[in-house]
Formats: sequence, C-alpha cells, structure tokens
Amino acid sequence: ASLTVFYDLTFHTGRFLESFDGGFAFQFLPLLAIPFVAFGRRWPFPAAAAMTVTLVCFFAVFAGQSYARYIYPLLAIALIPAAFVRSRIFAAALAVLFAVNLRFLPAAGGYHRDFTATPLPDERKVIDYLNAKPGAPRVAFLEGNAIGELRGLAVTNSWHSDSFWRALRRSTSPADDFDLVRHHGAEYVVAFNPESPAAKPARTFTRQFLLLYTDPEFVAGRYYVGKLRASRNSSPHLLTALPGAHEDSATAVDYRGAWARDTQFKEATDGTVTYSDRPGDEFSIRFTGTQFTWFFTKAPNRGSASVFIDDQPRGEVSQFADQVQWQAATVFAGLSPGPHILRVRIVKGFIDLDRFVVE
Repeated sequence: ASLTVFYDLTFHTGRFLESFDGGFAFQFLPLLAIPFVAFGRRWPFPAAAAMTVTLVCFFAVFAGQSYARYIYPLLAIALIPAAFVRSRIFAAALAVLFAVNLRFLPAAGGYHRDFTATPLPDERKVIDYLNAKPGAPRVAFLEGNAIGELRGLAVTNSWHSDSFWRALRRSTSPADDFDLVRHHGAEYVVAFNPESPAAKPARTFTRQFLLLYTDPEFVAGRYYVGKLRASRNSSPHLLTALPGAHEDSATAVDYRGAWARDTQFKEATDGTVTYSDRPGDEFSIRFTGTQFTWFFTKAPNRGSASVFIDDQPRGEVSQFADQVQWQAATVFAGLSPGPHILRVRIVKGFIDLDRFVVE
C-alpha cells in the first residue's frame, strides 16, 4: 500500500471491491485532507490520535489484503478529526461532502448504480408493495437480493440465505422449487417478470415454476411478485408452443434433472443456452405443428441424446464436433398436424438447448 491508494480507492474502486469506480464514495480523500489543511502543525490530541489510528489500521489491513470492505469501520474513526475543525469554510466543505455522500449513498452498490437517474428503482417498488400487505409476509427472492427495509422475513437465491440457496441449486424441477419455497414458509415469490423479453432468469425452472405455482399480483419493470398457491397441481402441464421461434427459457420446456442456464455466450440466440451432462436428464416440449427444429451448440465436449416424439424413438442426436459450431440444428419433419410432445434424454456428454422453432 502507498499514499496513492487513497486516490485509487476513490476513483478506481473496482480494484479493491466488487463494485464500479467511485462506488466507495468520496470521503477518504477529503476527510484526510481537510484536517491536515485546517490544523497545520497544531493538532488537538483526540484528532491526532484518531488520524494515527486510521492511517496505521488502514495500511495494516491493506498490507494483508487490499479489500475495501474490510476498512469500512475506519470511516467512522476518520470522521473524528473533522469534528475539531473550527473554520466555517472547512465546516461548510464537510457539510457539502456529507450531503453529496448522502445523496449518492444508494449508488454505492451495483444494485442501484442508476439511482440518480431513477430515484425509485424497481426493487424499491417491490419492497413497498410487499410492505403494504397485512402483517409481515415471508418472501422468497428467486432473483435479486435487494431486500432492505422489507418488514417480513425473506430468503434469497444467494449466500446470504445459504441453505435456501444451496437447495435451489439442487432443485431438478418446478415442483422441487415449490416444495422448497413452501418449506421455508414463503407466501410470496419475487423473480424476473416471465413476460419481459429483457429479463433473463438465470435459473432453469423459474418461468415454469411461476406459471405453475404462483398467481401474479404485481409487476415493476423486470420484477414480478406472485403469491404462492396453496398446493401444487397433481398433474401440472406447461404451455404448448405454437408455430414460431422459442428460446430455451420458454414455458413450454419442461426440464428434468440438473440442467443449468448460461447467459455468458453472445454467440447463442439471445445469449443463453441451457445444458446438462448427467445421463438420464431430459427435457420435453409440448408443441403444435408439423415440423420441429432443435437448435444447439456443437463442441468437443458435447455428447449425444435420444429423441422421442409422442413416445416414439427418433434416433440419437450427436452434438459433438471438433470445433465449436453455434446454432447447429436438427429438423424433425413430416409430423401429423396437431399437438405433439418431443422428449430429449441425455445418453452421454454435454447436451444443450439454445432455441427451437415450430412450423
């Protein structure tokens, strides 16, 4: 650590925290500079002691690990010297600094980096809606982690709710999701709006779970609030895909097994693919049409899967290739007009679904 670290912490915050530059706020540079200018060589003992503790602890922490979160407690100590500044000019400067920090406080985290442009973000509207409910409802957040000021208890799909988070990762069907949410006593579910094209749920079963087991109550931008149903349908069925193009997150797709959705591949349609490599895992799609086209990714780590249409075997599809081929396709044509069910079961290796087209 060197003296330049205070500048970097303020303007290059991303080097020291999972944040964007400027996310640490503006206090360290002014809080350190103002007392030095105001006091010169005549420091009150409490101010000098507080500044000494601040600097010693700061460099001791950063010498071990340069992580901004570990030095937040020092900000309170760094304020002590400023309390001894008698100059009206410096007092006014501190007041301005305080006001600026207060104004931008919600922008200190990545969840609200657009706070100044959007004073009431979608998450805030969701919390206000839930707080207006009688009592203090329990809520399960399948997407998002901004639960500040929620009056009721909440579990989130993050390490902050470790047991819930880990159990969600082990879920293999929308029914598993329902049982888990019910087990944690949640009455309401918050997730990305399943009807919003811009909202891409990271979890494989989210849209299907919302469709089957929640009743919509409130929508704020990309967020959806649904009330959990009293019981799950004994024989749930998903929507039928009509002629047209559909993404891997379509509600007509019923995944069974350890499927995962990846949103990092720009080459995939809409930037997402859903995949698994566990033999026996399968997905099924209800559709109405005479032709079905399955789009997927060919790659060296891909394997093969058995395909059935209306429980009749249609052979194996191999996704293996020496080089990556995005949006490869297999067509199943000549089907009779009317409803059908396509089922894909993994035989070996990775198998993915990018999108599908019904004609």
